[in-house]
Amino acid sequence: MDEKIKQQLVSEFCEYINSGSYSGDAAADQGRMVDLYSLLQEFVALKTEVKIEARQFKSALDQFQSALHQLSGEKSTLRQCLEQTRANIQHEKDAALRALLLQLLDIRDRIFEGLQAAERYRKRGFSFCRPKPEQALIEGLRNGQALTLKRLDQLLASHQVLPIPVLDQLFEPVSMRAAEVENRPDLENGRVTGELRRGYLWRDAVLRAAEVKVNKVE
Repeated sequence: MDEKIKQQLVSEFCEYINSGSYSGDAAADQGRMVDLYSLLQEFVALKTEVKIEARQFKSALDQFQSALHQLSGEKSTLRQCLEQTRANIQHEKDAALRALLLQLLDIRDRIFEGLQAAERYRKRGFSFCRPKPEQALIEGLRNGQALTLKRLDQLLASHQVLPIPVLDQLFEPVSMRAAEVENRPDLENGRVTGELRRGYLWRDAVLRAAEVKVNKVE
């Protein structure tokens, strides 16, 4: 051992003796010694306490895992409820919008019929015999209805409502209703020859079926 280290250890030991921590009384020191039986009892008590704490820790861990599992299940249930609620809200919104769009189509039909009537009246013979104020009124009404109809068609298109092309098409029962039958030998059976009421698609699904005139060869 290094001489310097030996001197340091001797110096520290002397300081320990002089400090009074060591009584120098063998009997007193022997009284403070713990016998083997007492030591074993301490170890047994410590082991028992460790077991109790281990069981308590395991119980707390099980409760935490159970709570975590329950929370995970409730989170999944909450997510499903939220998705279902969103789906229900979207379904109700779509149903309300569908009803509104059908009403707008009815309004469009009336405007279109009024515009057609004004057009027929304007083209009727002897229009030059009508007073100019009357002619101006009819022309103003016709132009106003035409602008309203154009704006309504733009509004419907913005909501993905588009007309169903039916003229010269073969009859299709999903998007068409046969309201009248026409007998034209020059056309094949089932060919659409006229549109009585326009049909519309909404989001690529039939919103309102078209009423058509269908060719039927006897």
